[in-house]
Amino acid sequence: MVVRTPRSGPAKGVPTVVSDIYDQADLRAKLSSASTVFHSAAPPYHRWPEEFPALQSSIVGAAIANNCKLVVAENVYGYGRAGRLTEELPLNAQGRKGRVRAQLSEELIKLHAAGALPVVIGRSSDFVGPGVFASALGERFWPPLIAGKAIGWYGNPELKHSYTYVPDFARALISLADSEDAYGQAWHVPCMELKSTREVIELAVERLGTPLPKVARLADWQLKLAGLFQPAARELIELKALFTEELIVEDSKFRARFDGEATSWDDAISATIEYWKARKND
Repeated sequence: MVVRTPRSGPAKGVPTVVSDIYDQADLRAKLSSASTVFHSAAPPYHRWPEEFPALQSSIVGAAIANNCKLVVAENVYGYGRAGRLTEELPLNAQGRKGRVRAQLSEELIKLHAAGALPVVIGRSSDFVGPGVFASALGERFWPPLIAGKAIGWYGNPELKHSYTYVPDFARALISLADSEDAYGQAWHVPCMELKSTREVIELAVERLGTPLPKVARLADWQLKLAGLFQPAARELIELKALFTEELIVEDSKFRARFDGEATSWDDAISATIEYWKARKND
């Protein structure tokens, strides 16, 4: 795994090297023994338009120089809408982050079509699972839930919303990487059983044996205020439709090709609770 700083390394047993990913020459040298590059890097959330194009350009250049295949992890911001999402929808996002996501995705597909670089894209909705911090079901969700405190939530927790268990995403990317016929297109990776956020909370407290917590609905002005100290907070406002409308990420294309099954909510919640409890005790 290539990381920008030693402290951002992954789980034990995974070899890591440190590289300034924006330095294409250095990254090219670090990837010299690779045959497939899994690109899941991203700049700080509020710096996407300014930094993401250069970051991807460096990764693409290093992959081409080393004759690598490129497997890219994306989200669904590029569609610029909620509702039922399929891979056939145009990438029509108008917001800051959505536009840059759409632009980068389209550039990758063009590179593949031109024969410059074998590319395959896996897209996911919101993440959940051990080690997930910057997500709706991340560090602002599990610690207060486990402690029996109120949860701050942006949007409507009663609406159906697709979530992907991070280990499922990893397995899906490996399946895509190993399948030549998958390249040159985007695939929605398997999502867990469709539930509302409220239903996820109910399952979690049933596992914890604690009362249902209060869910405090966050307003735009609160995110703007929080953004004075944490710039990423105000960036959620652009994505309001994803949390105030149903979000159903259709994954039937992947399931039909790979027979992919998603982890159950019971297993995902159990593993995630264990992770956050262990962090508290460290």
